[in-house]
Amino acid sequence: MKNRKNLKMGSYTILIVLGAIVLFALAVIGVSRLPSKYTVFDTSGHSMLSLSEQSLKITRGIDREVTMYWVVRKGTENNTYDSNSIGPFLERYTSENSKVRLVVLDPDDYPALKSKYNISMLYNNSVIVESDLRYRYVPYNDIYVTETDYSSYDASINDYETVTYFDGERAITSALNYVTTADIPKMYVMEGHAEDTFPDEFSKLLTRENFEVESLSLVSQSAVPEDADLVLIHAPVKDLSEEDAEKLIEYVKKGGKAVLMTYGQLAYEGNRPNTLKFAEYFGLSEVPGIIVEDDPSQYLNDNPLYLLPTVLEHEITEPLIRQSLKVLMAGGSGILFDASSLPEDVKVTPLLETSSRAYAKKDEEESIERTSNDENGPFYTAVLAELDSGGALLWMTSGYMTNSYANDQVNGANYDLLSNSLNYLVGDTNSISLAYKNLTSPRVLMTTGQGSFWTVVLAVVLPILILGLGIFIFIRRTRR
Repeated sequence: MKNRKNLKMGSYTILIVLGAIVLFALAVIGVSRLPSKYTVFDTSGHSMLSLSEQSLKITRGIDREVTMYWVVRKGTENNTYDSNSIGPFLERYTSENSKVRLVVLDPDDYPALKSKYNISMLYNNSVIVESDLRYRYVPYNDIYVTETDYSSYDASINDYETVTYFDGERAITSALNYVTTADIPKMYVMEGHAEDTFPDEFSKLLTRENFEVESLSLVSQSAVPEDADLVLIHAPVKDLSEEDAEKLIEYVKKGGKAVLMTYGQLAYEGNRPNTLKFAEYFGLSEVPGIIVEDDPSQYLNDNPLYLLPTVLEHEITEPLIRQSLKVLMAGGSGILFDASSLPEDVKVTPLLETSSRAYAKKDEEESIERTSNDENGPFYTAVLAELDSGGALLWMTSGYMTNSYANDQVNGANYDLLSNSLNYLVGDTNSISLAYKNLTSPRVLMTTGQGSFWTVVLAVVLPILILGLGIFIFIRRTRR
């Protein structure tokens, strides 16, 4: 009887153990089928595997089949930063939308990849994003970007240090947006007025923001082309012709959008009447002269011409304000408008503003010291003017906004502002303003005023406190 009872208890124990094993196996199978967002946790230290709200919005809104080909040689999947391969990062996208799938390709097994996708250099750990509309190749060096940091000179190697950041989210989200968007916005870039050429970094930005870019000379055109979603007038050294100004005015009357970037050092009386004629159509005018900032908290590197204007509230600037980012405008001029006398169909919104201590130097031969002839601030250095017809002009008074060095000085904020502005003008509700993820220590932006403050604290106040504490301790000990 006792043996039978023991046998029965043993059978129950075996059944319980077997049941636990089955439940555990089912749980493992179930978890393995869950999306990676529930099973893979971001422990990278740089949030490399986390997607922003904008990326999630774009990914979840995809309504056509998309394939992401992860091009990686077998055995090298984990040879990336922070021991996190690109794979788990890409799986974040697939877990948000079943129409996005990930396929791993070993380039050694598919030698025709380069010719099929017209790739001159196929890098390991790169990605090809493809839909039925089009495709985009995202090379590895667009995911992990290494650039020279000109603010950090290393005497031991007799060269500048480099900085590496993870730009995978911007690159992949942009590619997904590009291959699933039916209509790609067309941007025309004006030429024929000694305009500055774009640095490579800004050209990459335009590609990332999915613009089709083409040059435009209005001398040979009777009007701005009808397929223009946007016209960019980038830092012309010479004035527009009167005919060019008239063609641009007709373009914006019909709902066209334009971006005007001008050089502040050219802002003197009578210097560019036709360029200003275009701006005057929107009720805008220019303060003659270049701005000198007298508030140390609003200029950089002890140079009062390197403006750090206040970022004002607007849909374009909201991401910058949220992240407490500053924009660098080197050599800007001031924009004037009278809200009470604007044309009835025009709305003007200032985006950037100097301090009230700023002033404008009217004579380019003078020193930058303030005189009684200078016009006092504050000044607007970027404004958005919009017409009821849908036409618009965004005017920024620094041609150096696209300069990559200036952009680096403010941790990419200049390009963020430009990205947001361009997307806003073409009506892209999925405008991308995604910050890169620095894999080294990010640059600390310190204004001239802050630099002076901490110099005094560290070089004067702190030594005095330490000396005073030492004297206090010495006196106490000698009195014992």
